[in-house]
Amino acid sequence: MNLDKLLDGLEIQSTVGRLDRSVGSVVTDHRKIQPGSVWVCYRGVLIDAHRFMAQAVDKRPIAIIAEKSIPVGTPTNIAYVQVDNSRSALARIAANWNDRPAENLDLIGITGTNGKTSTAHFIASIFRLAHLESALLGTIGYYLGKTALPAQSTTPDPLTLHGLFAQIYQNQIRHVIMEASSQGLDQRRLDHLKFQVAVFTNLTQDHLDYHRSMKDYLAAKLRLFRQTVPTGLAVINCDLSSDITDSISAVVQEKSLSNVITYGLNGQPNVTATNISQSTAGLSFRLLISSGSEKKSTSIHLKLFGQYNIYNALAAVSVAQHYQVDLNTIKKGLESTVIPGRCEAINLGQPFTVIVDYAHTPDGLKNLLQGIRMKASHRLIVVFGCGGDRDSDKRSLMGKVASEIADYTILTSDNPRSEQPMLIIEQILGAVRGQSDFEYDVILDRKRAIQRAVEIAKIGDFVVIAGKGHEGYQEIGGVLYPFDDRQVATECITNIL
Repeated sequence: MNLDKLLDGLEIQSTVGRLDRSVGSVVTDHRKIQPGSVWVCYRGVLIDAHRFMAQAVDKRPIAIIAEKSIPVGTPTNIAYVQVDNSRSALARIAANWNDRPAENLDLIGITGTNGKTSTAHFIASIFRLAHLESALLGTIGYYLGKTALPAQSTTPDPLTLHGLFAQIYQNQIRHVIMEASSQGLDQRRLDHLKFQVAVFTNLTQDHLDYHRSMKDYLAAKLRLFRQTVPTGLAVINCDLSSDITDSISAVVQEKSLSNVITYGLNGQPNVTATNISQSTAGLSFRLLISSGSEKKSTSIHLKLFGQYNIYNALAAVSVAQHYQVDLNTIKKGLESTVIPGRCEAINLGQPFTVIVDYAHTPDGLKNLLQGIRMKASHRLIVVFGCGGDRDSDKRSLMGKVASEIADYTILTSDNPRSEQPMLIIEQILGAVRGQSDFEYDVILDRKRAIQRAVEIAKIGDFVVIAGKGHEGYQEIGGVLYPFDDRQVATECITNIL
């Protein structure tokens, strides 16, 4: 591919040098520049790559894409292209480099603080039974038909993302269900994509170490609706606060989106649930769908706990409605969905229930524990910690949640990363230490913490291991160690049977 074709569609401020040269590779790390490379230089969260301009020039790429004007002394055989936003430019370049495969795909984007993964898996399960071939890109992994790849991040970088789109297109899959994280949207990884469906699940405190405020956090997520085609679908949780729904509605009107489906448990949404009940087997409810004068209903039983999973199921039903999936297929798809690390029961025949879940936010933990509390006739024991180098403000909030709902809490390490685990726990305890009714223990070693929870559990108790879910590692001091809550829980249960 020639450089001029690679740059097609970019908003270019200035260009110096020849653009009729053949491109061998596109890189964002100056250390990976090879003969024939195009280096895209952008401002990172922590480091501005423009500081490495001299080192990059020394490696002699055929072109540099950057936001700053051309440095004095840059060799004339290096094309220099100045753009307003290098991250957005990278998204376009990545699309061009892969021959724009996303233009031939039906993109379904899901954003929100919680529920993205579950909603995506519900949709994928329904689509599979409806013979709508789909790929799924999200937190747990990248599923490209028969190919499954580990997820690098919830929303991958543009070069990875468009490479995945190319594989999906080559595999003759036309529907892509993808989680759209706030960071991915804010960092312009999804720029220039056109979505046929945009789903908004909810918004609660998270990632404020990255976003400066909840307002900025919301603004990032709203970008998904700004990238939805006018004939596309907006799926909105109508039980959110009015300021959030008003903000979404404003964007929907601004973009003249012609199709809107609301879901929720209150008011008169298009998709709702009644007769909700919970048991040790999961959730049951009556699904009600209203489309104009047409009304449909059926009974649903999910293999999951917590009312929040009803919301995720309703969001998936809303998407299925748009694709005219019949009610029986929707029912079978929802009821057959199993999501790794999401309310996943570890059952080896022990006389108590063990649940592993990804809940890592105050709202996520609250929803999980409240859902289990509603059907737990015995003790609720929770094991959790908080990740290091992430939003520290949520730590005391999660401690407060545990103190109010759980009968016994074991605080432990999550992914402490560069932080000291005990300092993280001190912050978790900040708002609840000294409360006479808060029974807790601190066991920094996560395996020992899980072991302790299993050992003290009695007949009928619920043990909830929260925070890591599907993750197969623990990050301590910048080093990744193999660690899977589900595997560890299985080992601990086996040892007591």
